[in-house]
Amino acid sequence: SLMAITIYMSTHGRNGKIIPGYPVASYVGRHKRATDTYQICLDLIRFYNAKAAVESNVKDFIEWMIRQGESRLLFRRRELTAITEMMPQSTIRDEIGVRMEGEFKKRCLEKAILYVDQPIADEFDLETGEQKTIYGVSRIKDRRLLSEMLRWKPDLNTDSLVSFMLALIASESYQNMHIIKEVKDGYYQKPPAKKPTRLPNQFSMTLPQ
Repeated sequence: SLMAITIYMSTHGRNGKIIPGYPVASYVGRHKRATDTYQICLDLIRFYNAKAAVESNVKDFIEWMIRQGESRLLFRRRELTAITEMMPQSTIRDEIGVRMEGEFKKRCLEKAILYVDQPIADEFDLETGEQKTIYGVSRIKDRRLLSEMLRWKPDLNTDSLVSFMLALIASESYQNMHIIKEVKDGYYQKPPAKKPTRLPNQFSMTLPQ
């Protein structure tokens, strides 16, 4: 298994418009020393001024973050209000992180499917008038994540997909708390990076249930 982290820009306001959330960065890897991998994740969380919803099936990263004095950067279970709506019978409230398994994982997959299959815009050819629907998947530039979505099956190890689903849960929880920040142009400057490979704006996919 690999360590995976998805940095997600939650729904926000810009120039008087509400902009739906989308992933802005990701990392997947595993160094020889686990603490080196953990440090990369912590650096990303700090750089993007983020807070992490962590899978707690394995607690090593959570315990390392606590030892670093950074537990404030980890969501408590009670803060992830989207989970309460999904699993109203759950009595877990104080635990850091969530367990991505069983019925909860199934419902998270449903949210991921909705994200990629949801129509978000229409484009028109100015010469022919042909209309093309743009789907939510166009917001995802991470090829590894797209590959995991297309190859998904119950026994496949999908680290990027799990990370992405947790980001969706955290973002939805912010919206439930009516936390929608106003972002000004120039507020965030992306770090230097290679020009991303162009991806198609539209394709439909359905993940197996």
